[in-house]
Amino acid sequence: MPTISVNKMIMMLLFFACFSACELERHTNVDRNRFSFKAGNDTKTFFHNIRSIYYDRQTIPNTQVVAYRFKDRPQDSTRLALSPVIVANWETYDCLLLLEATQEYDSLSIQIKNANKVDTLHLYTKARNAVLEFSASIYESILAKDTLVFLPDKNSVFKTENEADVFRKVFSDYARLTRIF
Repeated sequence: MPTISVNKMIMMLLFFACFSACELERHTNVDRNRFSFKAGNDTKTFFHNIRSIYYDRQTIPNTQVVAYRFKDRPQDSTRLALSPVIVANWETYDCLLLLEATQEYDSLSIQIKNANKVDTLHLYTKARNAVLEFSASIYESILAKDTLVFLPDKNSVFKTENEADVFRKVFSDYARLTRIF
């Protein structure tokens, strides 16, 4: 009968504990009262050590400002696609969530459809509060499995489930970094 040593069992338990601790939580509602644009030292350490490996980094020379773009983001410029970007100034611990698009836009309108109702989101400005609110609504809609389409053309916001999952992961990382979650 095969035996497993105590050391192997401890290592397996540590591995599973670490693996489960690193999994992104799926918060269904975003508490708008907790919106913040500041990272903490502990959240920065977690992001750097655990989550930043999934991101391409772009640093502004001679500063501590870094833009984090998810490596598996949509890049097809033949259609409009949104990709959230975390921008952090590690000197002041200021963090922003920006929305990059594969095509230029002045404003965005997205229709959210679920079984009960139809809502419309508008982004008229790229101000940090407006982008964060807009992104939070998209995040909640992804988790609710709502249908999201751009207006007026009715093209899907996310071509694949992977694109929606990338958006969800980046928003979740930002929310954890700034203690919204």
